[in-house]
Amino acid sequence: MPRVILKYRSIAYGTMKSIYLEFNPPIHDVKSKSVRYECLNLEIYASPETCQQIKQNKAIEEVAETIRCERYLQLVRSDYSFLAKARLDVDFLEYFRENGDCHGVKYQSSRLHF
Repeated sequence: MPRVILKYRSIAYGTMKSIYLEFNPPIHDVKSKSVRYECLNLEIYASPETCQQIKQNKAIEEVAETIRCERYLQLVRSDYSFLAKARLDVDFLEYFRENGDCHGVKYQSSRLHF
């Protein structure tokens, strides 16, 4: 069963933390072969000092948790549309040649047909 975990990394001399997702096991993608992390481009205060900073941290963590839940549901449904940007750049015939030729003559003749 796939797991999606929220992780934090210190940035800006330790005053801010960046939020990213970790996929376990890694997701296998066409271009990069495996995707283990997804950066969310969300930042929170490492040690909030004011009431506004605390509220902002809570709001951003709720957004991050919502994104984590969406990614988990997409993985369970085998919907990898969030990786679609990398897939759009791949040539279909090249992909079919790399992955289809090992299956036999039927795949080769269908590739030649295309």
